[in-house]
Amino acid sequence: MAVPIMNAILAERSFGGWMIGGFAAGHALVIVTLVSAGCLLFVAAQAGFLDGPRILANMAMDSWAPRRFAQLSDRLVTKNGIWLMGIAAFATLLYTKGSVGTLLVMYAINVFVTFSLTMLGMSRHWLQVRRQDPHWKRHLAIHGTGLVLCVSILAVTIYEKFEEGAWLTVLVTSCFVVLSFLVKGHYLRVREQLRRLDDLLLNVPVRPHGDPQPVIPRDESVAVVLVNGFSGLGVHTVFSVQSLFPHQYRNYI
Repeated sequence: MAVPIMNAILAERSFGGWMIGGFAAGHALVIVTLVSAGCLLFVAAQAGFLDGPRILANMAMDSWAPRRFAQLSDRLVTKNGIWLMGIAAFATLLYTKGSVGTLLVMYAINVFVTFSLTMLGMSRHWLQVRRQDPHWKRHLAIHGTGLVLCVSILAVTIYEKFEEGAWLTVLVTSCFVVLSFLVKGHYLRVREQLRRLDDLLLNVPVRPHGDPQPVIPRDESVAVVLVNGFSGLGVHTVFSVQSLFPHQYRNYI
């Protein structure tokens, strides 16, 4: 209730008393303002559910989230991302018992975390391209000022509202950050193991590229191995076929 009440008070004191020919134009304008704010929040919520999974998919492509979230559908959203966001929203609603005050604090903190990171990224960008763009100082001043303001508001909000839900937001957000680093570390270890597998198995002799394809007898079994290239993982898969089905396959594609 905090945001609508605050907007209503601000609008009422600003132009609520306007009268045009006996018509309470100010009161009507207050209603239009509140309806517009509600529509804006509704659109923002929908945008979050549509773009949130896409951001999660980008994180998955860069190995900061499980690769399962990178499976985009035709509508450019991920079913897994929608489920994750929906369950998280439902759990938050249950925990806060629908308290708008607590939800508003949690929302404000994460919003300004996003704003702060965005301003930090843009400031870093203009520092990197300062030799190519002659107007980099102007852009850096704008985004640097925005960074200072966003970080200041974030720090004040956390300090003032720490016991009203800010601590939970900081805890949950920090846990997600740590989880992302753990996922990244897992994929780096897998990549290193695959590299070691390549070093061990890519020395296996293969048929020269120019040799003719041998004719496979129709009465012999053929194992088809789906790979994206000649790699240690593919060679390991071929050896696994031999260990799982000894003396059954002599021909491989």
